[in-house]
Amino acid sequence: MGESSLNLISVNKPQRINRLKRIALLRISSLLTLPICCFSHSLLAAQDFRFSGFITAAVAITDNEETYQGYNNEVNYGHDSIFGLQIDRRLSKDVRVSAQLVANDASDFDAAAEWLYIHYQISPTLEFRAGRLRLPIYQASQHIHVGTSYLWVAPPPEVYGQAPFTRYHGFDLIHRTQFDDVVLDVQFFSGRVEDEFRFFGTYLTGESKELYGINFITEGDNLRTRVTYVDTNFRITATPPLEFSVKFMTVGLQYEIGNWETMFEWARRDTDALPIGLSSGAYLTIARSIGDWMPYVTYAFQESDDDVPAGLKPNTKSVTVGLRFDDVNGLVWKADLHHGKAEDGEAGHFTFANATNLPEDPTVNLLRLTVSTVF
Repeated sequence: MGESSLNLISVNKPQRINRLKRIALLRISSLLTLPICCFSHSLLAAQDFRFSGFITAAVAITDNEETYQGYNNEVNYGHDSIFGLQIDRRLSKDVRVSAQLVANDASDFDAAAEWLYIHYQISPTLEFRAGRLRLPIYQASQHIHVGTSYLWVAPPPEVYGQAPFTRYHGFDLIHRTQFDDVVLDVQFFSGRVEDEFRFFGTYLTGESKELYGINFITEGDNLRTRVTYVDTNFRITATPPLEFSVKFMTVGLQYEIGNWETMFEWARRDTDALPIGLSSGAYLTIARSIGDWMPYVTYAFQESDDDVPAGLKPNTKSVTVGLRFDDVNGLVWKADLHHGKAEDGEAGHFTFANATNLPEDPTVNLLRLTVSTVF
């Protein structure tokens, strides 16, 4: 669990060298380009550096002129596009360091450290990490930016939009136990959040000085389950500032049998602050593998309590039909058609649609296409 999903990807050396040269030309960060340009591959190998990365190019459009989940009826190339570069170095048999830089639409494609931590394997069953870490709330949290690692074009926002932040500064402690064919991971994590995030369509700065959480993850031959609980106090920098306590709970399940795969995830956000209120959402995805192709269908919904104003209620339902194709060149192609509908008289996933914050047309069809790879 301490290892990133990227570390499981084998890359032949000639391809990796060529791609590192191209990355250096991009000048994403002088901190990274100088080592890449100045050291030879043999020196990097001697020092046990490991480079990997990922990229997704995307295009999307809707049939509604109002903004829905960040899209509208103008062609959008940036919302789901992303580039990431990861560097790992093993300091000893039990200690390694890892850094991941990500450039995407949320950061105006300026590279930022998504994680930067020290990993210490205390024993075969116990590991410790400290630094900037990914907040492990959802099933795909640890690899949410790596488009090749999951089925959808993008994880369903009815669940993955419940927490406005994705990373924290602090530590985690993970204990692993084996029961016959089932592995149980218990993960305790704590720290603080200080980040910019999207809040009701506006980018704000928020911070949390006290964050605690626990994960229970089981993995067997065909079944993977996850239960997560997070408790924190949060402060949003605004006029006036908004301070509140918030609790997150998520439950996830992934089951595979033959060529069929089923994924279910539920998330609940409970806070004492208005206009945020209580919100919960869930999705169910059913997919079937047919050679290199995998068609799927996802049903999702989100709802909130009655105290939330209608213009801010995220209450919505959606159905998404998609297709994933893994080609022989290492590219993953995805396409989906998403149909969403805000509940009558509520905002749903439309963002500040007009003066009343309500969409004139509560239904939307969203078409998305992506191509992803890892290197």
